[in-house]
Amino acid sequence: MNDRQKYRLLIALVLGLAILNVALLIWFGPFRHGHRDGFRPNERRTFLTRQLDFTEQQRQQYNELREHYFSERRALAEGIRPMRKRFFGQLSDITAADSTLLAQAQAYHNQLARIDLLTLRHFQQVAAICTPEQRKKLANIVRKLPQAAAWNNRRAGTAGRQRTD
Repeated sequence: MNDRQKYRLLIALVLGLAILNVALLIWFGPFRHGHRDGFRPNERRTFLTRQLDFTEQQRQQYNELREHYFSERRALAEGIRPMRKRFFGQLSDITAADSTLLAQAQAYHNQLARIDLLTLRHFQQVAAICTPEQRKKLANIVRKLPQAAAWNNRRAGTAGRQRTD
């Protein structure tokens, strides 16, 4: 086999592998069926309504609660970004007083606590529109939320990662 035939074979193998790679990405990849995060479009919006088997009236009440919750949560979350940026902006200021850094860290964590409190109140309001049986299901779902968040972080490669520097 001469060099020319070897190169042709190598090029054919590389092209074949590239085509196979693209086909596998399409088949198993994150863009399958138009959803990137494992949920179909609008599935997040209907998850609780399906799990709790809401009536039409409950579904309308839940949608109002949900919209209100997310508008308030979005406003609180937007306030966190500048706080975090300002806090970590102190990295280059080696003369920053501990009291200043502590005050900024506490303000940041207080904002996170407000979001947690808002989330708890939201689920309490959702529980208020549920029947006793639905409340049990809701409590079970909410109890699993921190575990699900930790699992998603592990899948994303962010949880439990130790810094080596």
